[in-house]
Amino acid sequence: MFSTFGCYNTYYVSRQEFSKLQNSTIRQTTLNTLENQKILVTWNTRVYARSKGGKRYQVTPFNFKLTDSQLVASDRDLLLEIHGLQSYEVDHFSTWKTVGWVALGLALAAGAIVGVVFTAGKDKGYGN
Repeated sequence: MFSTFGCYNTYYVSRQEFSKLQNSTIRQTTLNTLENQKILVTWNTRVYARSKGGKRYQVTPFNFKLTDSQLVASDRDLLLEIHGLQSYEVDHFSTWKTVGWVALGLALAAGAIVGVVFTAGKDKGYGN
């Protein structure tokens, strides 16, 4: 649940690599990114097809069909023309980025509290 609100690293893969994710008999595979990195994709990895207009369409790994003309993901009620797609993306949860942002938020909150405490005048109470 926490990973729903975390930070992600996005990797771009070719259509040929993305097509490996349509095999429903496997539950994980390794893809080569356009930057020549190897990334692991499992059934719960977030994968997307991005349209030429910039919209990201999430696809469930190992549960879609990619043909020469279209991408079909029935579980997401998705039917896209291949010629309308610009890129294929894989998002991996980034623990360190998420921890960094949380730590920064906590530090800012603590700094604000300390600032209020030190800039407050002496309280003489009511009626004094």
